[in-house]
Amino acid sequence: MRTLFAFILAFMFLATSMGNPATASPVTVDGYAVGYLPHGISRPPSAFAYEWENVVFHSLVWESGDDEHGWKVDMSVAILRGSRLTSPAALNAFWTKYTAGDAEPWRPVPVRVHGKPGFRSGSRIVWLDQAGIAPTVSIDISRFSADELMPTAQGIRQLSD
Repeated sequence: MRTLFAFILAFMFLATSMGNPATASPVTVDGYAVGYLPHGISRPPSAFAYEWENVVFHSLVWESGDDEHGWKVDMSVAILRGSRLTSPAALNAFWTKYTAGDAEPWRPVPVRVHGKPGFRSGSRIVWLDQAGIAPTVSIDISRFSADELMPTAQGIRQLSD
C-alpha cells in the first residue's frame, strides 16, 4: 500500500511540475506576459519586430518541425502599437486591410478579452487593450483545438510598470 501511495505522490508531483509550458517559464513581448499556451507547445518562441502602415508589431512565434521536413507556425502573439488604433472600428478596419489576401479570410465576430472590445475570426483574435495598443493571437487550429484560442488570449496581460 505504501508503494502505491508513493507512486501516486510521485505521479502527482510530476504532473503538476510539467503543467502548462507558460507557467514553467513565462515569456513576455513588448510589455505583455503570455500566461497560457495551448498544451503541446514546448519550443521557445522566436521574436520579430516589424512595421506595417505606421503600426509597429512586436511578435513571438512558436514553430514546430525541423530543417529536413520543414517548419510550421503553431502559434503567434503580437502586440500592435500605432496611433491609428483608436477604436474597435479603427482596429477592425486596420486588421481587415492587414489580413487581406490571407489564406484564412477575416470574418470578424465581436468578442471581449479582459472586458476589452475585440474581434475573432477562425484561428485569430485581436482586441483593443487601450487606445493605440492591440494584442493579437493566432493558433494553428489544424494542430490545436479552436477552444484554445480564447484561453490563450485571456492569458495575455500587460505587465505592471
